[in-house]
Amino acid sequence: MVHLIKKWSLVGLVSLAMILGFLACKGSEGKIGPQGSLGPVGPQGVTGPVGPAGQASMYTSAWLKVTSTMWVANQDSSYYLVTHEDATITQPILEKGLVMAYYRNAGRPGVVFALPSVTDELALGFFMQVQNGKGFMNFDLIYSKLHKTPIDFDLEFRWIIIPPNPGGRLKTFDWNDYEQVKQELGLAD
Repeated sequence: MVHLIKKWSLVGLVSLAMILGFLACKGSEGKIGPQGSLGPVGPQGVTGPVGPAGQASMYTSAWLKVTSTMWVANQDSSYYLVTHEDATITQPILEKGLVMAYYRNAGRPGVVFALPSVTDELALGFFMQVQNGKGFMNFDLIYSKLHKTPIDFDLEFRWIIIPPNPGGRLKTFDWNDYEQVKQELGLAD
């Protein structure tokens, strides 16, 4: 019986060595099989970080010269208006766009102010409107007291229109600082 156990032990060890040797052999790689079917959609991943601000799609007007004689007065001469047709002003711009306006004295082009501008004596502002399918940019001048002449010098106005862009972002900066606006948007005067 001891002899039989030794015989089976030897056969078992040899068999085990052959199996391990066979498993350790590595043959050449076969061809790539056909692609399997597409698996189910996985769960939504986490939202990634916000990317850098890009260049916004925009319209920038040329400087519009408004002479002292172009202002139209109301009946009591405390309110004056200049209207300029602009096809880029549309109903969606009125509802969701960003519009900034600036002015300067025609004799001092290096000094630019953001609108609206208010002092104790007067307010200078702007508003837009769409009438009969046409867009208009309006500049108004309101005096705190009656004033028979609007302004005795020429002004220049410029406006920037950035249409609504769902999902878009603008870089944060001071829109009232015209020099910074020029630099950030790459404007030339």
